[in-house]
Amino acid sequence: MAWSGLPEPVDPNVGAALIEAAGRETFGDVLLAAAQRYDFVEEVFAYRLGADGKPRVVASSSGLDRSDERAEIFARRFYRDDPARSIWAETPVGAVFARRVHASQILLHDYRAICFDKPAFADKLCFGWRGNEESLFLSMYRRGAAEWQGAARLAALASVALSAIAQKPHRPEASLAERLERRLARAYPDLRGRELQVCARTLAGGSADEIAAELGIGRATVLTYRQRAYQRYGFSAVSEFLPAIID
Repeated sequence: MAWSGLPEPVDPNVGAALIEAAGRETFGDVLLAAAQRYDFVEEVFAYRLGADGKPRVVASSSGLDRSDERAEIFARRFYRDDPARSIWAETPVGAVFARRVHASQILLHDYRAICFDKPAFADKLCFGWRGNEESLFLSMYRRGAAEWQGAARLAALASVALSAIAQKPHRPEASLAERLERRLARAYPDLRGRELQVCARTLAGGSADEIAAELGIGRATVLTYRQRAYQRYGFSAVSEFLPAIID
């Protein structure tokens, strides 16, 4: 007997593979491969939001370059500006949520440019769970603008993936600032040592106080190095460094 209105099931082998990969570097790749069975998903990433309010990326994978950097820049700089956050804020503790987010709904220019326009994503499906001290978020991106044909199965897949993430500790957070330093050094060879460090950490979402504490220098010194870097290239904001290092 066929029942309508029930959630689409996930292949047990797919679910088992996700659970097996949870907590490993391969989890994002396994999740992306599973999502691509059901729709034209081109990028996935997941993060935890702890009681301290700081997001930590736990998985990312894509057929495009620099997905890890996009995921971490989003988590450090833009997650508060994501429309899915409003759904999360209204979700009771212990409940799950889902939302489709179109690129046109992203009002913050840098967020849309980095996470949607440059990789040419039209929209994403965002799934999550709100816990008492920790919440989980999972996003699936694609370029096509048509309706999601496999949305029901992707929702079921997201449920399995979120459960797997909840049972495993997150992987150690990679140093986004160090990777940005290397890219800045290649794209802007005239930047000096401290200028590179300060600009990279600013791009990664660090405040002047946080950067000062990390580098062991004063807040005023951080601002001085930042201003020197801007003047060296005729920039007025750190976001002007981005086009040459993220494509």
